[in-house]
Amino acid sequence: NCTLAIAGAACGLAILLGVERRRRARSLATNGDHGPKQRRKLDGIIVLVGMRGAGKSTLGKSAAAILGRKCLDLDEVLEHNVLGQSIPEFVDAHGWPAFRQAEAQLLEAVLVRREYGVNVPEGCIVACGGGVIETPSAWALLESVRPVIFIDRHIEDILTYLQGAGSYRPGLGTPPAEIYARRLPLYRGCSSHVFALSRGDAQWELLSAEFARFLRYAEGVPNERELQLVPDTFLLSMDSSVAGELLQEPARLHTVIRGADALQLRVDVPLPEAARPDEERWLLEILAAFRRHCAAPLYLAVEAKTEVDRITGGGGEGACSTTVDLAKLAIKAGCAAVTIDPATLSAIHADELAASKGITKLVAVHRPRQQRFESLSLPRSAKAGSYDLFRFEMPGSAGAIDAALEGYHGARRAASTTEHGTPVSLILSGAASRLSCLLDPILTPITHPGLPGRDEVEFLTAQQAVECRSKLGLLDARKRFFIFGHPVALSASPTIHNTGFRVNGCPFIYDRFDTPSKEEVLWKLSLATTGGGSVTIPHKEVLLEHMDQLSDAARAIGAVNTVTREIETGRLLGDNTDWLGIRGQVL
Repeated sequence: NCTLAIAGAACGLAILLGVERRRRARSLATNGDHGPKQRRKLDGIIVLVGMRGAGKSTLGKSAAAILGRKCLDLDEVLEHNVLGQSIPEFVDAHGWPAFRQAEAQLLEAVLVRREYGVNVPEGCIVACGGGVIETPSAWALLESVRPVIFIDRHIEDILTYLQGAGSYRPGLGTPPAEIYARRLPLYRGCSSHVFALSRGDAQWELLSAEFARFLRYAEGVPNERELQLVPDTFLLSMDSSVAGELLQEPARLHTVIRGADALQLRVDVPLPEAARPDEERWLLEILAAFRRHCAAPLYLAVEAKTEVDRITGGGGEGACSTTVDLAKLAIKAGCAAVTIDPATLSAIHADELAASKGITKLVAVHRPRQQRFESLSLPRSAKAGSYDLFRFEMPGSAGAIDAALEGYHGARRAASTTEHGTPVSLILSGAASRLSCLLDPILTPITHPGLPGRDEVEFLTAQQAVECRSKLGLLDARKRFFIFGHPVALSASPTIHNTGFRVNGCPFIYDRFDTPSKEEVLWKLSLATTGGGSVTIPHKEVLLEHMDQLSDAARAIGAVNTVTREIETGRLLGDNTDWLGIRGQVL
């Protein structure tokens, strides 16, 4: 009877929550004065939710070690500090309702009163029990704060774990797959972010590093992989079918993204049949695969095929495929940038995206109906300061050079009307596309010889664009330099080099690029905004074979500690100056 009561209560909760969300959506749609609900930021606390077996404790503890944080497992706190016995013993003696009440009270003590040691200077990661979201008061508390991260592991992988040794918990009277289906909308509804694991992925060391990076994103902490909207940045674009092909060949993908500051994944609404029945999980699987195999930040471009699709998404009840839903999901999943047409958004939806985007760049793409460059203007909804970049996309008419130049000046005039100094760009298709790309330096669309189905006429490669801009005197002199290695969080190199740049009037920035991945270092060195950097362990020897030219010292020592990138050619020059420092100490 107790089991049936729990199951019935949970089902009722799901229905009530669904009704409440629909009521709130209707209220927002009809009363714009109230605006979107704002979550309260949990300063120094990150909350993890998800099914038992999803990896909350494993990822939470590993990420805490990487980031130097404390990790608090609420199930452990319940057993040691609240219940005075194991969870199975307590449930056997008092039942599930008593346990859920104690669990909800503990969550309130931790998140509201900041008890049980979470109020520490280094910050705390809090891993919740799998069923905490089935208590209405706990769900409402989680929905009101951020960051709350849903760790979304495929149900088949969860079932495999639950069937293993050492995972005993008292039964809920319902198969785990049914519990997962019941809880899934509750996890999605209360979370501010989602970290999805690809099906079958059990590489916990790699996942822990990815998760630690994701936590910094969720907290809104700028990092070396944050997409920069600066001159001489490039964008490689592909649709989901091409993305699927490249994900089958990671080595090819590593080559294709060289020179691209971001990889744009185009998603058309309605989504393909392959996305059914769970469209959200379909997209998260793709994003998780790119997170693993692609060093470049991911940029999601949401496109609606028809005006009706912009509103309904072409899906039935429960579909997540409206353009706004997909944009929100991309932000929750950690995409570096999201493109959307502001003309299709209500003021409420625009405010919701702006309020939730964090460090994600929100790009407004506008395709004017009137193809007149002299009268280019932005939609009224795009002038509210919610966007990080405005981009006009228009067909280039006859007279390619005149069209590109006229459009370039038209975009500059439109830029003068924006608030907060938001940059404006213009990309033309057709005969004027290449010239418009040379004139428009921010996130310039490019192609690559290894890209499946590429249009050889439409765009230039990154290196071709850099060479042309260099010859025209259009390359930006500002470059970024890095110390490449792992770990380098405590390196004093940025302080030393940035001081030298400032004293000598150099327009450069020196930063840390902390990664154990050789492929990520090679990607960063391929970018036009990168001037080179210092190299430390574990990359000194492995980068040697990837240099286009080596100094005598680097060749003799068999390692590099300095890499310089030639501006026009992109060639990498490797040197080793370690011996000079050693000689200076000896002689």
